[in-house]
Amino acid sequence: MVPPEAIRGLQKDFDLDNYELADLFGISISSALDWVKHGVRGQRGNNLVLVDSFFALKWLTENDPEKFLSFEELKNIVTKTVRSPGLLYFEFAPYEKELGPALSVLEHQRLVSATMAVMFVLYLRKKGKEVRLKSAEELTPKRALYDMYKTE
Repeated sequence: MVPPEAIRGLQKDFDLDNYELADLFGISISSALDWVKHGVRGQRGNNLVLVDSFFALKWLTENDPEKFLSFEELKNIVTKTVRSPGLLYFEFAPYEKELGPALSVLEHQRLVSATMAVMFVLYLRKKGKEVRLKSAEELTPKRALYDMYKTE
């Protein structure tokens, strides 16, 4: 079981609301609310493995950022994955020659895209390519569509 405090810690560390948490792990909002309240219990499927793999990525960023990725880089990837998944794809489009058909995996949302983006960064860096993902702060903040029509 993953305790609820650990799930809430991930939410806080990655600035995820309940909907973004649900989207990242590919679960329903009611499941996300259950995770926040009760933790991840022995459920069917791969939920425990997905959560554990996410904790593994976070652990690597905290314990060896120079040979892996920094936490900020991982946070930027996660932010794009849940808020603007199409942007993540475009970040790697300049490397289409190196990544080939593997690039199409970024068309999927959620944790798979975030994990693959981490792998792509590591692969490209090993090939001597400079990969600099835009920071989460450079992203356009989420807005409701009706905000465009506000009158001053």
